[in-house]
Amino acid sequence: MPSDPSDGRSRRRLLAGLGTGLVAGLGGCAGRVPGAGPARVESVESRTDRGIRWDYPPRPDSDRDGIGYAAATVRGLRERAAGGPALRLVLNSTVGGPTDERTDYRADWFRFRVGPVPSAADPAPRMRVQPPPWPGLRVRYDGEGRRRWLVVGAPEVGADGTITVPVVVLPTDGPVPDRLRCSFTVQVSQPGPAGRTVRVTGDATLDVAGALDR
Repeated sequence: MPSDPSDGRSRRRLLAGLGTGLVAGLGGCAGRVPGAGPARVESVESRTDRGIRWDYPPRPDSDRDGIGYAAATVRGLRERAAGGPALRLVLNSTVGGPTDERTDYRADWFRFRVGPVPSAADPAPRMRVQPPPWPGLRVRYDGEGRRRWLVVGAPEVGADGTITVPVVVLPTDGPVPDRLRCSFTVQVSQPGPAGRTVRVTGDATLDVAGALDR
């Protein structure tokens, strides 16, 4: 018995609808429009007694609590057996907080850069992560001579919470530097098909001498 032509048209409409729904669902898994990339959000810089803090909000035009913050803090000096002091710093990347608006984000990755200020005439100090806090951390150096930077970060985090990285600054000749340049980049995402992805950066000069005087 021949089928009704309307059955074929209905079947084609059903298959077309399923295909459209599947493509839309797969596109939603990325949490953003393909090719659009993460949203850029400005950080708000503030000075603490011993360092710098960058807070970043969850979404533009919102008065809700922020997603998290990054910080570079001077912990003090440590005497070395070889003579001369070493400067202790702590780098901090925190995602999440006490409110629901913050805890629905997770860090994808973060990166810090620490180095001499552009006008520094003295040789760049040696810097290292000590002790290494966890195996997922990546450490490398950029530049050489007076422009040698420590670059430290975690390419795969996938969680909220606080990650601290202890850094030791070892002067090659003379006292510890009065200032250091610090920058950070962090990418965070909300879980789920419609989750938002945000990337934040910050760059500032850390007043080492002022922090040690407090």
